[in-house]
Amino acid sequence: REVVEMVKPSHGTTTLGFIFEHGVIIAVDSRATMGSYISSQTVKKVIEINPFLLGTMAGGAADCQFWQRNLGTQCRLYELKNGKRITV
Repeated sequence: REVVEMVKPSHGTTTLGFIFEHGVIIAVDSRATMGSYISSQTVKKVIEINPFLLGTMAGGAADCQFWQRNLGTQCRLYELKNGKRITV
């Protein structure tokens, strides 16, 4: 209860990321809504940009899919041009 009051969840997508000794953990909710209507409870909102970079989706699915492809392409072009992976 204390944590809920500190975080104050309201609406929208919830995304959490944790760094720990052996890597990272990314967690998101899986619900998609259209106004007050729940259109799906099984949306996959963690997206792979490349084998070393993840993203999370929030907002319009089409926009998210565009940026996923765009970022993946930009990362690959950087790698080809510079001979190393892009840093974040």
